[in-house]
Amino acid sequence: MEELFLDLLDSRIFPYISEKQYSTLPELKARFEMLVSDPTPARREKWLNWVMYDRLSAVTSGTLQATIMTEERLAVVSIAKLFEA
Repeated sequence: MEELFLDLLDSRIFPYISEKQYSTLPELKARFEMLVSDPTPARREKWLNWVMYDRLSAVTSGTLQATIMTEERLAVVSIAKLFEA
């Protein structure tokens, strides 16, 4: 989580993501905890998000996001290379 936080301090990535830039690690952790505690499990969309790491260098290399539309039985997937590995 600490490495991801440091990567997210780079303001060059924010034109590509809709999140605000968090200034402290506890703020980022609180945001992630809120996102994973789904208070409305019956909603029509599920959002899944992952951070990708380069295994050899252990450096953050991008994100993988999927939106699952439950009633339509459809998934939309997005891969973004946001960081240089």
